[in-house]
Amino acid sequence: MNSGRRRFFKILGFLGMVLLAPLTFVGCNAVDVWHQIELWLPVGIAAFEQVLNLVAPLQAPGIDAIAELIKAGFASLSAAIDAYINAPAADKATLSQKVILIFNDITANIQSFITALGQSANPIVKIAVALITIIVSTIEGFLKQIMPTPPAAARFKVGREEITIQPVVRTRKDFIAAWNEQCRVDLHPELVLPQVK
Repeated sequence: MNSGRRRFFKILGFLGMVLLAPLTFVGCNAVDVWHQIELWLPVGIAAFEQVLNLVAPLQAPGIDAIAELIKAGFASLSAAIDAYINAPAADKATLSQKVILIFNDITANIQSFITALGQSANPIVKIAVALITIIVSTIEGFLKQIMPTPPAAARFKVGREEITIQPVVRTRKDFIAAWNEQCRVDLHPELVLPQVK
């Protein structure tokens, strides 16, 4: 009788663990894609500011206005992510669509920014494009996780050249590592971002 009772409680305990496990992780999951975007945003903005510092000597026409659109897009994205995270479940689908639209606007404005920079033969433009590729591939990685249908690879025109940017799923730490590696390869240590834990 005792062995039957022990077996019953073992099975009951196992079933309880299986049934309660999803509840344990739902409430405290701070690593879902929405929180990853929230954590990445300040770093993404800082990275774009570094690109602006790099290309400042070029004085390309219209670049300042486009840069302001991109910065405004990042600010709108930050507000939309906060709204999504704090919204009731009934509002999340609408807010998710808003986030996707803002990401797409930022990407379109980044294309305009690259176009305004000019020809890809300029060494500064080449470095700027390599760094911008890290930003865009990260944005595309986020889109891949939140869109119902994964997006196609982004295609950017740089002068006469077209580059394809594949989505890359990165954490904030991964983004900084990729960014800093590119800065070192391009011999621009002044553009390196501070590491995070």
